[in-house]
Amino acid sequence: MKLFIPEAANHFVFAVVPINAKEGTAPEYKIAPGPDSETSFQRNLANKYRMAAPTVAGRYDEFGRYMVYNAPVDGIRPGKYVLHPHSNQERKREEAFA
Repeated sequence: MKLFIPEAANHFVFAVVPINAKEGTAPEYKIAPGPDSETSFQRNLANKYRMAAPTVAGRYDEFGRYMVYNAPVDGIRPGKYVLHPHSNQERKREEAFA
């Protein structure tokens, strides 16, 4: 999966499997737009896929850099998106060749 995709700015990333997939099927990673992760999944992917993980995998920020989702831990911290450590490097590399 690419860590920098300008066209995917503000899109969410989901680990999904086809709705009728058998247990143990390897997930695919799909990108979908939307105002929040729940709406994004329901509008774009729910009719063909089911989530392979209990939470969203991540999202792309306003520049198209990938951010990993760190799920909440009860009583310790809320869920949040964190910039992937290599997404800025990939952005600089892509922009240098543009």
